[in-house]
Amino acid sequence: MKKLLTILLFVLTNIAVAQNPASKITFDVDKPFYFNNQEIEISYQLLDYENKPTQSKELVYILLKNKFNDVVELQKNFAKNGKGESKILLSSSLATGYYELIVYTNHILGFSEDQLSRRRIPIYDTKENFTFNEVDKQNYIKFYPEGGQLIDNIPTRLAYSYTHNCEQPLASIIDDREKVVAELELLKMSGFGSFFFKPESGRTYLVKHTCDSVKNIASTIPKVIDEGISLRIDDRQDYYLLIIQSTGNIYHNDSLTVRGYSQKNMVYESKAEYKRKGLAIKIDKNSMPEDHLSFHVFYNETSVANRSIYNNINVNMTPLPIDSILPTSTSHDISFKANKNIKYLNAEILPSEWLTASEENIFYLKNLPLNLLSSNNELKQSLDNYAISMSKSIDNNPTTKTQRTPEEYLYLRGVLKDSKPLPDSSQLYLFIPGVNVVYQADLDSTGYFEFPLLVEFYGKQKIPFYAFSEDHKFDEPLIELDEKVPSILLRLTDEVPWTVAHDSELKNIIQNNEIQSIYNFYQPEEIAVEKSLEFNINELIRDPDSDYDMTKYKVFPTMTDVIKEVLNGLMLRKRKGEYTLRMFSEDQLKVYKEAPFVFIDNRPTKDIDEILAIDPEDILRIQIFNRQQKLVNLGPFGDGGLVVINLKESARTNDITQSGNYFEATGVTKPITQPAEKLAKGNNLPDMRSTLLWESNLSFPDGNVIIPFQTSDRPGNYTILIKYIDENGQLGFAMKEIKTVFKPKNLSSARKE
Repeated sequence: MKKLLTILLFVLTNIAVAQNPASKITFDVDKPFYFNNQEIEISYQLLDYENKPTQSKELVYILLKNKFNDVVELQKNFAKNGKGESKILLSSSLATGYYELIVYTNHILGFSEDQLSRRRIPIYDTKENFTFNEVDKQNYIKFYPEGGQLIDNIPTRLAYSYTHNCEQPLASIIDDREKVVAELELLKMSGFGSFFFKPESGRTYLVKHTCDSVKNIASTIPKVIDEGISLRIDDRQDYYLLIIQSTGNIYHNDSLTVRGYSQKNMVYESKAEYKRKGLAIKIDKNSMPEDHLSFHVFYNETSVANRSIYNNINVNMTPLPIDSILPTSTSHDISFKANKNIKYLNAEILPSEWLTASEENIFYLKNLPLNLLSSNNELKQSLDNYAISMSKSIDNNPTTKTQRTPEEYLYLRGVLKDSKPLPDSSQLYLFIPGVNVVYQADLDSTGYFEFPLLVEFYGKQKIPFYAFSEDHKFDEPLIELDEKVPSILLRLTDEVPWTVAHDSELKNIIQNNEIQSIYNFYQPEEIAVEKSLEFNINELIRDPDSDYDMTKYKVFPTMTDVIKEVLNGLMLRKRKGEYTLRMFSEDQLKVYKEAPFVFIDNRPTKDIDEILAIDPEDILRIQIFNRQQKLVNLGPFGDGGLVVINLKESARTNDITQSGNYFEATGVTKPITQPAEKLAKGNNLPDMRSTLLWESNLSFPDGNVIIPFQTSDRPGNYTILIKYIDENGQLGFAMKEIKTVFKPKNLSSARKE
């Protein structure tokens, strides 16, 4: 504590940071959509370039932006052992629409903005009246050609995702001759799959699927084009087979270059001539980093096709041995055995209808890569006939270095400006509120500064500063912070969906508020308004050498009279029409060369005109610190002595106290409070939670996962979603649909998987 009460004068130096800062971040949120006045709960894990969880302590930025690219919320959160969590309270004034949530570090921001972890978050204003706009889209199949497009007579793997509430588990792809091209399995309410087929230009392909015996399921198959180039990847046991095919004479007998990238760094390159049957290239899996890889085909240095894969990132689909039917208001455990040390696990149980209402937020669809199915035997034999093995792996791993500093501390970056050009040398003093610490930096003519705060502050604060130079009088000093924030990249102008799931949750929110009121259970807490903190010089230096209670003195007409007649050790001199203020050191018996710092209600200044403008009638107390033995601990900040002037309450709104130099900066977000305890058994308030479980940042060193949860009093269909990462960076997922019912008499028939 004593160190916190002493001044910290920090001159720009090299600070040791983590040797291996994170290269990526994975994060999760607790819900697929939100209403204003709710909280977004966020958990994150830092990863290295091989997707392995790191233990680094870094400053993590959590940014929420609207469709106008405005910052709605910016939080700064220190990761502990490579992971952390935070909450964003959504204001009641937020308009309905999509918002973009971005989680990053300063180091990762240096790679490129398109590599940042982002998520599109739909937020709804509870005061609005909504109409259903997604009825037709509740039952759909979407298609994704692996090569990017369907090309005439080129065999193509067509991936698909689906969501439906229909009884029919199968669908057919038919052409305009009523010929069945493929059969699709739709065994769950939502999922994904893939199939091979050879499209023909000029033909129309449709999905045949009757939903509820009335309406076909919504779907659109991409149009088949006459000419084009396709890049596909076959996943073999030890290698990938990159398959490049085109129709017509496009690129025939031309030289093509294939390059692989990881984290924007090239890790693979090969060149070959495209022949009539196409081009297939073998790539050894072990020569590639365990990462998300992006392969591009270049013709004359122009990318003409691309495809991404996850190299050696195995995805474990873990079965969950839990009953499919559970009684309401009962306790249960989710348990399973993993093979590895689990470093990061998130678990949630959400209403199943939420997932169908927000397809983009279903993590097992969004983040889980589609399996790279092997080609059928006929196609595989044909590919092997013209496959070549001329790959040349670039012998360098993806770099983990960027132009931006890895941050183990809260940094302040900015530029000091003035109405006149800055001198070659000046000093900048920053007085950090709340923690009562002073930082000092030596600046050059650019005015740029960057340094870490060894003692950080919380929230957005108004920070006083003082700029000083022996040969430059600052007229209008100004600090512009250099706090770069990324821009939005996702589509935020789309209309947000409003489905039965959204409508049901809004009614549930309203109903819960009514229940809490009826049972007289809910006592609204007074929301504490965050007061702007002040810098308190008395926390840094105590026991003044002279202390004057000015209420005991007769009122002097001017501050000049006060200094001359009352304040021992202060000397006011006038030369060539200008006043100078100096202080006499009692223990050194000399006059300090520098002017003393004067704090007017904790606001620093050396401006003699400002000091002399104080009305003596407004002064409550004046303290003098002139002994060098005390001041030496303050470094350059105490070179000229110290004067502390406290004003009366009635005078604290005058021009003197409101003037001065300030800038606003955002500090570290206060650590989130522990979640409220579960409702005690026996109380009279029904438990109508929609989210049955949200547990984040769990770890299980022995791989034995046990996660307790309790069902609410609200019956319905729910989905268990679990995502985890082990010590080797391997991903694992688990999902199971359950149903909660009012205390069924017999659960013996409940299925277990």
